[in-house]
Order: sequence, then C-alpha cells, then structure tokens
Amino acid sequence: MFIRFLYLLFVLNVTCLLLFSQEEIAFCVQQRPLSSIENQEYFISLIGMKEPLCCPGEMEFALSITNKQTQRSETMTVRGRMAAFHELVVTEPAKLVVVGELRYGGNALLIVDVAEEKLQDIIWTYGYTFSPSKRLLVYWTHYPRMGLPETRRSILLLYDLTKSAAENRLPPSTHQTPEAGGFIPDNAPGIPIFPETNVAKKSYVVNLEEEHIRLSPVLWAEDEKTIVFIEFYQEQNFLVAINLRVGVRKPLIARRRIAIEEVVKKNLTKDEERRMHERLSEGPYKLAVDEIRWENPETVRVQLASPESWLEETIALPLPKLLPQ
Repeated sequence: MFIRFLYLLFVLNVTCLLLFSQEEIAFCVQQRPLSSIENQEYFISLIGMKEPLCCPGEMEFALSITNKQTQRSETMTVRGRMAAFHELVVTEPAKLVVVGELRYGGNALLIVDVAEEKLQDIIWTYGYTFSPSKRLLVYWTHYPRMGLPETRRSILLLYDLTKSAAENRLPPSTHQTPEAGGFIPDNAPGIPIFPETNVAKKSYVVNLEEEHIRLSPVLWAEDEKTIVFIEFYQEQNFLVAINLRVGVRKPLIARRRIAIEEVVKKNLTKDEERRMHERLSEGPYKLAVDEIRWENPETVRVQLASPESWLEETIALPLPKLLPQ
C-alpha cells in the first residue's frame, strides 16, 4: 500500500506537468487524489480538475487509471459541462461515471470507457438511479428551464453501462424529426422505457403525452428486472411498475391508482377530518414522497413527506397485478 501511495504521488506530479499549463485557471491538484475508486480490473483516481479557458461552464478532469493485472498506469482527461463534482462510480468490467452538478439544476454524468480510454457519452438529467450491480442506469431527461411549457417534461431512459454508445440508442424514427413538432432533449442517450407512447413509438420526443410528474425516486428490484416509482398523472397518484424481463426494448408497464383512502389515517379526530375535507375540496391531492423501499417482492413501502396530520406517515402499496410472474 505504501509503495502504491508513493507511485501515485509520482503520477500526480508528472500528470500535472504534462496535462496542464500554469496559465490555465481554477486548476486544483493536491498531494493526494481528489477521489479514488476501484473494481476487479482497475484502480482509478481523480487527480486534478479545472475549468478550461476554451470552454466556460465546463470542467476538465484528469484521471489516473491503473490496470491491476498488468500494473500499467495511464492518464487521461475528460471534459463536459459541469458546475461541481460529486462522485466517481465504477462498474464491471470497464466503465467509469463522473457525476457532477449542472449550474442551473440537474446533474451531468460523464461516461468513460476505461478500457478504450475515451469519453463514451454525456448525460444530463433531473434524477438518476443506478441498478444494484451498477451495470444499468435509469434517468429522467433534462430540459431547458426557460423553455416552453411543452418542452419542460422528462421521459425515463435506461442506459446499459456494459454496452457501447451505439447500442444505447434507438434508430431514428419519424417521431424524432423537426416536422413532428416535438422536443427532443440534449445529451439523452439510452432506451426509452417510460411513458408508454414513447416505448410504443420508439421516440425521444418528450411531449407525446400529457405531463407525468414524478413524485418519488426510482426503486430497482434486486434482480434488476423491475423498477417502480410514484407519479402524478391526469390529476391522480399512481404507483408505476416497469418489468424488463422481456428485454430493455420491450418493457412491460403497469400502474395502479393510489386511492386517497389508502393514505388517510384511521380514526381521525374531528379536527383532522375537517382539515382533510377542506383540503380535498380544493382539488386533487398530490402526494409528497420522501422514500420508497421494498417491503417484500410484491409490495413497496412509501414514506410520505406531507405535513398533513390526517395522512399516514408510511403506507404499504401492493404492486400492479399486470406484470408477468
């Protein structure tokens, strides 16, 4: 371990001299890696980052990559729009994800092919979740915050980190042309798995359906064949389950409406009952969700975030029954 530390310091100094000039601004190098991570094949360190003069708003990252079998080390740089660095995520066998924050909301993910020593893809997102093995990634697409209302929507894409950039894209379709009148998000590689119209039409256009408002994070099953989340759609709350057993390009989508009776506490006081009726008389009630987790293979437990005293704090919700067993 001590020898590896000394070697890493050497790599740090050499990399700084070779990859960065004194004139470039906001260059950060320390006497130890800014972040490190490893898998069975590679030991990877983030050894420097800066904002390049050529590209305001972007960040450039210097990476040291050591092959554990050969003990051969290489350095490389990747660059993308990012305001702040969050973490490194590594998958088997050879993909690295540099996760950061976009300046005006959302996240940027730089996907690096470690074996090929190249940047494979860039993702902009308003919410993402890695599968338990970290081989798969689902995320909600990013949209311009000052765009037209019909463009400020997200669809759910799945990115397979074991595959190439080309394998993570659908072929062009008529629904993706400017003549179709739809908005296609930037930096959104992956396969559409929700909503239903995008799956059926194999389209990246975000406004093919009415707006889907996501209310919870996406939850993966341990076998990575099912994901679930809660949404607000057409003035109702739904538990949505997506089954991937048939394949990523043929997801099976099922949903069940969450009735208000399922989330209201039993034995309300008169005051709580009065406040409940007052609130429900104002219109449909949108759930606020803190957490969603598995209770058993057929049920999820939801932690509500609402301050309403007439609501349960947690509720158990059975999955929709339309999924194949």
